[in-house]
Amino acid sequence: MRILFIRHGESTGNVAGRMAGQSDDGLSPLGCHQSTQLAQWLYTQGWQPSHIYTSSLRRAVETLAILAVPWAWLLPALDTAWSMEARGRGAVEVVKSGAGGERRGW
Repeated sequence: MRILFIRHGESTGNVAGRMAGQSDDGLSPLGCHQSTQLAQWLYTQGWQPSHIYTSSLRRAVETLAILAVPWAWLLPALDTAWSMEARGRGAVEVVKSGAGGERRGW
């Protein structure tokens, strides 16, 4: 048995320097490119999953949809588990990284 964990591609929240948590950010253009590159690599490696689990957050679903392209998978309506969701971080979710970044709730 092989288990492969894949994190979503770069999100718009990542670009903004936010710790996204449960914010429903989509993928950035770079995140779409990262997901496409990974999909092509996995396809050339002969990777074929028997099960796929994902959160219902947009960035995760968009990553999965891009990963499905080389195999022409039709994705069913996702039955996602709460346990797969990112955890909310409250005020920390609005903190931006880097100098001069926004800081609230600390």
